[in-house]
Amino acid sequence: MNTSTQKNYMDLMDEFFFETSKLKDDATNHQVVELLQENKSLIDEIAALAKATELFWLSKHKYEQFKKEMFENREKGMERIIFAYGQLLGKIAHAPSSIHMKSSIVLLMPLLADALVIEGE
Repeated sequence: MNTSTQKNYMDLMDEFFFETSKLKDDATNHQVVELLQENKSLIDEIAALAKATELFWLSKHKYEQFKKEMFENREKGMERIIFAYGQLLGKIAHAPSSIHMKSSIVLLMPLLADALVIEGE
């Protein structure tokens, strides 16, 4: 049961977007990755809440397959992180409805969290 004191992933996305709004328009990939790494705990929290949704649970097999395909052709580290972040932003920006936007967050924040974990390997 969700009480009013519990945060949901959309509340945390507001915080995430506030943090990422600190990036300059001409930020380098290195600066983007650095900011994402600084906010890893927030990203992990959003990803955990997203993974607890029914949508993620129903799509878990496809998510794992997508992650494998997307990451196997990319170098560990910065390339994977930038790819995952770009996927997230692109899907949110081009979502035709709020349901599509929320679904994109549920399915792609875990990808970003996973890319940041892989970075630490």
